[in-house]
Amino acid sequence: MHTSKYDIASLELTDEYLTDPLLMALAWKKAHSYIRTTNWYADNFELDKSSLLLSEKCVQWAREIRDVAPLTPLQLVPAPKSCEWTFKKPKGNKKPCLIWQPKSTDELSLRPLAHISIQEQTYFTLLLMCLANQVETKQGNPATEYEQVHEKGVVNYGNRLYCIYDDDGHAEHNFGATTIYSKYFTDYRKFLERPYYFAQQQVTEKLPDEEVYLVELDLKQFFDKIDRVKLVERIKAFKPSELNTDASSAVDNLLARFDNWQWKSGTDKAYPVCRTEEVKTPPKGIPQGLVAGGFLSNIYMLEFDEQLQKVLGKDLSNSMQEWIEETQPDFQDLDYASFKLIDYCRYVDDMRLVVIGPRSRAGLSFKDLRKH
Repeated sequence: MHTSKYDIASLELTDEYLTDPLLMALAWKKAHSYIRTTNWYADNFELDKSSLLLSEKCVQWAREIRDVAPLTPLQLVPAPKSCEWTFKKPKGNKKPCLIWQPKSTDELSLRPLAHISIQEQTYFTLLLMCLANQVETKQGNPATEYEQVHEKGVVNYGNRLYCIYDDDGHAEHNFGATTIYSKYFTDYRKFLERPYYFAQQQVTEKLPDEEVYLVELDLKQFFDKIDRVKLVERIKAFKPSELNTDASSAVDNLLARFDNWQWKSGTDKAYPVCRTEEVKTPPKGIPQGLVAGGFLSNIYMLEFDEQLQKVLGKDLSNSMQEWIEETQPDFQDLDYASFKLIDYCRYVDDMRLVVIGPRSRAGLSFKDLRKH
């Protein structure tokens, strides 16, 4: 297989890397392994076929990634969210047959997962590879001890890529391995324990008339609501500066095709089972089922994470004053200028904030803080 010369440890978002057949093969390897082990609705026959004549396919895909033709349409896969399942004996059936179904279907909601062809999965996995070291370095090592997370700028623990970090905090992703993301149980445990670490610190340091609040937030239908236009802009910001003026590159063409990625014809008829008040039509965010989806969502949230890091240890006076005056007249006597954000961390769409503020005689509840 012919390939250009490059420094694989220092990949960048350039046409040279994005159209390289060897890197395309490595991206296929990663996507192929992830889909087989994670996406229960995967088309295994399609995956098997893609392994035939892989060398020729990667050369072809590297050429086709420059196209402006639409990406293969997304196929809707309605799937239930986490709920308790049980075996139930069907009525009037004398045969020894059991039906496996959700224990309660009264409030059963379905998520709009997407089946995505292996070619498109490979494209965006290669995009992930080109950005991996830059994005993960920017987010910091998730294994950082709590005593140093504020200094190192670590707030996100969700969908982190599996990387090795040097003493200067530079991340290096293993491009040849099949492992893409860091282990769930390790990062999620760090996320859950972190707010209690900082809350416990403040309990021993706070004044008698202060209280420590632990606020839990969730971004509802996070992936479905992501603005593709803004995401594309934030991805392009990682392009080498000398290439930002190139409007006809393979990178720009791929991102433009992503922005216009459509669902398969007829999806509107099947979507009502997934419909919600917030997302009434097939979503145009990050497709749930895209191997690189979690990584792309972190790029989307980078600016938000950085803004919250800037106010750590500072009071929330301006926004707090406006909110109290408009919605909480009972709390007018509060010294809202003394509300401070002690810590913030995130795992995908779940957030935890540790806030210290005055103890109110009226009783400022977690619910009130969540509204703010």
